[in-house]
Amino acid sequence: MSSAPTVLLVDPDGAVRDTLRAVLEEVGYKVIGYENGEAALADLKDTCAANLLVTEVRLPNLDGWQLARDARRLCPGLPVVFIPSHDKSRSKQGKRSFVLPKPFGARAFLVAVQLMASPLVTYH
Repeated sequence: MSSAPTVLLVDPDGAVRDTLRAVLEEVGYKVIGYENGEAALADLKDTCAANLLVTEVRLPNLDGWQLARDARRLCPGLPVVFIPSHDKSRSKQGKRSFVLPKPFGARAFLVAVQLMASPLVTYH
């Protein structure tokens, strides 16, 4: 039996974090929530056990774009779902990334997470 996929969820708004955590946990994801990027990176330095990073773009000190770059240095290939409330730029997203601007519904959020968290199909 496989273990539940782990999602690192970074959003400075506690209400948003709690709501998104509930949506993800309801369908079986393990969620670790953070209010800033520094805390998420500190955990990634200890272990690279995350299957997906979901992050707001506007974070204090370390923005979501830089968080994703730093996280991928620690965990190459880590998929990212950006959930910007204001910055809707897609120019910085990179490979294995998806931008889902707020506001969005639970169904759209789950579709984005499920697509990004699923393993890539490779052909030999």
